Amino acid sequence: MGLLKAGLGAAGGVMADQWKEFIYCESMPADVLACKGSKRTGGRSSNTRGEDNVISNGSVIAVNDGQGMLVVQNGKIIEVALEPGEFVFDTGSEPSVFSGNLGDSIKETFANIGSRFTFGGDAGKDQRVYFINTKEIIGNKYGTASPVPFRVVDNNIGLDVDISVRCNGEYSYRITNPLLFYTNVCGNVTDSYTRDKIDSQLKSELLTALQPAFAKISEMGIRYSAIPGHTTELARALNEVLSADWRDLRGVEIVSFGVNSIAASQEDEQMIKDLQKAAVMRDPTMAAANIASAQSDAMRAAAANPNGAMAGFMGMGMAGGMGGMNASQLFAAGQAQQQAAELRQRVTTVRMPKFIRQADFKHVIRDNDDRVNALQAAMSFVGSYQPGQFQPGMYLSGNFGVGKTYLLGATANALAERGIISTMVHFPSFAVEMKGAIKDGTVDERRDAIKKAPILMLDDIGADSMSAWVRDDVLGVILEYRMQEELPTFFSSNFTMQQLEDQHLAIDAQGAREPLKAKRIMQRIRFLSREYYIEGENMRAGN
Repeated sequence: MGLLKAGLGAAGGVMADQWKEFIYCESMPADVLACKGSKRTGGRSSNTRGEDNVISNGSVIAVNDGQGMLVVQNGKIIEVALEPGEFVFDTGSEPSVFSGNLGDSIKETFANIGSRFTFGGDAGKDQRVYFINTKEIIGNKYGTASPVPFRVVDNNIGLDVDISVRCNGEYSYRITNPLLFYTNVCGNVTDSYTRDKIDSQLKSELLTALQPAFAKISEMGIRYSAIPGHTTELARALNEVLSADWRDLRGVEIVSFGVNSIAASQEDEQMIKDLQKAAVMRDPTMAAANIASAQSDAMRAAAANPNGAMAGFMGMGMAGGMGGMNASQLFAAGQAQQQAAELRQRVTTVRMPKFIRQADFKHVIRDNDDRVNALQAAMSFVGSYQPGQFQPGMYLSGNFGVGKTYLLGATANALAERGIISTMVHFPSFAVEMKGAIKDGTVDERRDAIKKAPILMLDDIGADSMSAWVRDDVLGVILEYRMQEELPTFFSSNFTMQQLEDQHLAIDAQGAREPLKAKRIMQRIRFLSREYYIEGENMRAGN
């Protein structure tokens, strides 16, 4: 058996006369999800007894837009057509699956649950045609009878709390797999299967799924009050939660999910407001402004004191002397905090250790001439550097843990105090990121951001084996640009300059020797920096 697609231009009335039987479905109302096909019998039909559940060989089945058609024999699906057209029922052909725009999943489902019975080449004793409504089923109302938990996360103020919300609205769904819907939901209905038979079950499961769906929305940083503007994301989250029960079992998926209103209880809303207000006071400037406002209100109240303004002001003085910081102190603390934030913004770090942020010249160890010389050179650079004028940076070489990276960080922070922007990069980690950037096509963007830094500090050059691509197309391009633009550049390495050239840059990751390319890189490093070798105790030992 099988279906042969007839010419799409054939008119239904003509087909009814031309073919033995013509099976069709009138326009489906919005509340009908599935119905049995109607049959019109022609003069050439072999079904002379008018048996309703027998389909003659050569009959035509018409499928309209927004419908799927299933041929069922003895309770099992034997043919599928999910695209509009007129199809000829042919008992001598192979099984047919016209999946339309519903994809390969329909064919996979048919392979799993479809069944065919030949009865010696004759038609089975019970053959039916069912039409499934594949249009969007709209206007399904929902409402939370009891509050649904919602997690409120605000990383700006460190807020992470569970509240309860109520919401209502409408949602729509669509039958995306008619085979599953027939097999697991409607079955062999005698006439039609309407939405009211399944709506209450769907609504109950939908409300149950709201809590985990809200959790997914919360993880995206969306606040509960903003959910009406993110219904697409919520519909996607609900489909993920309901996939096992709706899509995989019944062949149904949510199309849209509308939220008319969503609200938390008054207690929860007040709690969030109080926490947000308290978090604002962590900013000393905001706290000072609040105190100043309160003091202004208190002064007006004191002036209106019925016992006399002097008594009111004396009370203010006593309250002020009982402790706590005054507004001027808080304003000063806020200004210091703002200045610290500005300094941090002037130093960009890429995969650098956290201690770099607190590095300063005062804490650089001065236990030998090497460290003193390197420190003096760094302080001299900071004191004399003028933006727009080329001044060579420093190449700090030495063993592990002698303080090379710390000195670079102290230099960057000292430059930040002068308002000068610098960028510190752990080069081995940056090289790994650049290899990953090949996949997403961001190599040029990431490399340009580094090479154009006003002052660049490349930490730990030579720590890992370097491929020819990283050496030539990453490091080489960065250094060429900085040499041409005369931009100060700092380096740190366990190799001296000569060792870096001979033992590292001249040998690629595959072991091939390329001394000329290594010399080219080193010419740029020597132009951009001056070498300072640091001898000393490994300060990381024992940590």
